[in-house]
Amino acid sequence: MSKKILEVIDAFYPQVDGVVKVVNNYATLMNEENECAVICPDYKIPVDREFKYKVVHKKSLCFKVHDIIFPFPVHCRKTNKFIKEFKPDVIHVHSPFFIGHYALKKARKMHVPCIATFHSQFKRDVMEITHSKLITKFVVWYIVRFFNKCDEVWAVSKATANTLKSYGYKKEIFVVKNGTEFVYPKDMDECKKKAQEMFKIDTNKKNLVFVGQIRAVKNLPLIIDSLAEVSKKYTNFHMYFIGEGPDQKSLEKRAKSLGILEYITFTGRINDPKILQGFYGSSDLMFFPSVYDNNSIAVMEACVCELPSLLTEGANTAEGFIDGENGFLAKENFQSMAEKLLYIFENPEKSRECGKRAAKTIPFRWEDIIGEALDRYDLVLKNYHSSDRK
Repeated sequence: MSKKILEVIDAFYPQVDGVVKVVNNYATLMNEENECAVICPDYKIPVDREFKYKVVHKKSLCFKVHDIIFPFPVHCRKTNKFIKEFKPDVIHVHSPFFIGHYALKKARKMHVPCIATFHSQFKRDVMEITHSKLITKFVVWYIVRFFNKCDEVWAVSKATANTLKSYGYKKEIFVVKNGTEFVYPKDMDECKKKAQEMFKIDTNKKNLVFVGQIRAVKNLPLIIDSLAEVSKKYTNFHMYFIGEGPDQKSLEKRAKSLGILEYITFTGRINDPKILQGFYGSSDLMFFPSVYDNNSIAVMEACVCELPSLLTEGANTAEGFIDGENGFLAKENFQSMAEKLLYIFENPEKSRECGKRAAKTIPFRWEDIIGEALDRYDLVLKNYHSSDRK
C-alpha cells in the first residue's frame, strides 16, 4: 500500500556526508512507489542538483563552527503548511537536534509515528568542538532524551546500536543497514583509464586511498604516521585522500614534517561515480582506520569494486570484516597499522582474494535496504494505530 513518507535531516545538499547520501537514497527509491519528501534547513546556498522527490527547505538560522554548519530552525509558515497539506503517514528523522524535535512535535500533532535513526558519533563531535566534558554530557543527555520520545529507533549496525546504548539509551534498537548504489562497472577498464589519466595514478606503485571528509577525527593523522613508519622500509607507494574538509593543511604539514609529503595527494571531492570507481579499481587498498564512522558507505563502495580495506580492530565500520578473509584489521596505533601495510604489500595475491571476498560479503544494495525499511514502516504504522496512544 502506498504511503506518504517524510524524511527529516539537519544537513543536506550542497553539504555532502554519509547521512545526506542515506537520506537521498531513501527518498529517491521510496518515491518510486510511494510519495516521499525531505525537510531540511535552508542554507540560502544554491543547490546545483535535481531531485526525484520534493525537497522543502525550512527557514533556519545557520551558525558555522569548524567549517561545520549548525542550523537552528525558526518559525516557517511555508514548511508548516507543506507538512499539513502533505499529511505524512510516517515521519523518519535523521537528526536528534533542533530539526528532529521540530519533526517529533509535528508527528505528535498529526498523530503519526516518528522513527529516528542514530547515525553518528555525536559524543565525539561535541567533545572535539567544545573540549568540555560538562557540555558533552549535557548534549548526550539531550540526544538520549530525544530518542526516548520516538516511536521506534534504528541504528545502521549492531556496533552503532551499542554506541547509542553506551550513551544511556535502554530501549530496543532495530538495525537497518546502509546500502550502496555502486555496482561493479562493466566498463571498469575504461573507468580506470580515465581515473589514471585525470590523477596521474602510477599503477607500478602500491596505491592507497581514503574516501571521506578530511577531518582529523577520522584518524587521518594515524594514516600519516603509519605511512611514515612504512617509508622506513618501503617507499614504492602513494596515498590519495579523496574528499574535502578543514584539516587538509594540518595533515599536509604533518606529512611534510615526517618527510613523506611527496607520497601523498589530496584530490578534493570526486563527484563522478565512474571516476571514483576507476580510482578504486586502480588502487591496491582502501586505508580507512576511522573509529568515528559507523557504517561507511565509502568502504562499501570500495568492496563493490573488489578493493580490500584496512580498518581498525573493534571500529564500528569494521563490523562484518574478518582479518585476512575479507579485509584487514590492525590495532589503533601506527606500529600495528604499518606492520599490516607491509604485510599487504608483500602479499598482493592474498590482498586481491580479500577484495573479491569482500565484494561478496560486505555491501548491501540500496534496493534491498529500502524494501526492509518500508516493511518496517508498515509494522510501525500497524503497531502505532492499533495502540491507544492517540
